[in-house]
Amino acid sequence: MVARRRSAPSVSFFAFQDIITAVVGIFILITIILILELVQRVEAAGMESEAPSEDEPIVVEPLRQEVRDLRETLRERTGGQVVGAELNAFNREQKLAVLRASVAEMDRKIRSTNEQIRAANRELQDAELTKAQLADRAATSQPLIEQMKTLKGKESRIRQEIELLSEDATGIFRDRLEDGRYLTLVTLIGKSIEVRDARDRQTRSFRGPRRLDEFRSWLDERRLANRHLLLRIKPGGASDYQALAPTLAEGRVNYGYTVVGEDEAVRLGFELEAN
Repeated sequence: MVARRRSAPSVSFFAFQDIITAVVGIFILITIILILELVQRVEAAGMESEAPSEDEPIVVEPLRQEVRDLRETLRERTGGQVVGAELNAFNREQKLAVLRASVAEMDRKIRSTNEQIRAANRELQDAELTKAQLADRAATSQPLIEQMKTLKGKESRIRQEIELLSEDATGIFRDRLEDGRYLTLVTLIGKSIEVRDARDRQTRSFRGPRRLDEFRSWLDERRLANRHLLLRIKPGGASDYQALAPTLAEGRVNYGYTVVGEDEAVRLGFELEAN
């Protein structure tokens, strides 16, 4: 009887290889996605860097465009030089000389463009400095402008007062006499007594049957030594003057009197200031 061979169980690596393959494929896919996103960001950053700044002068943009055109021409000519060298090796030195001259010209234009950019920036700084100086001058002159407006307003009011006075026939008395005493105008009109007192800068009117008593009380409350009373007697006021004359004499009041017409009007200086 022939003995059977015992063979060890076989091991299969297909499942492990599938897992490794899947993992490597995922890594490759993630790497491709990251590369595409990086390329898009680099292109977007390049486009943003080429966009003109709003703060730079408008004259700089055409110069930058010319620089970009010259660089593009350089790249095209450099590529064409390689192809031309492969096709015709005899004219290589001539084409290199032309390209070197073009490069030198472009460098000159780039330097000129940079100088123009610097000059434009200097002009912009000078303009900002001038703007700041003008703002300072405007701030300094603002109080003067306000003062001028105030003076113009006063001038307008004075002109209006002059026009009113030129059209008004009302008599105007000074508030104080030459000896320094204040003037008090007392107008006797029938059944009323009107008082204009420059010392107190007030006007009063006493009417009715108690007008004489009220006027005497007003006199008692005032310091009469620094006042001069001018009694203006209108039609119908003679009886009131006769009743007040003894009181004024006994009180040693400085006064005078005059007879005026019914329509005659007067004012003191403080009344004009009040208006």
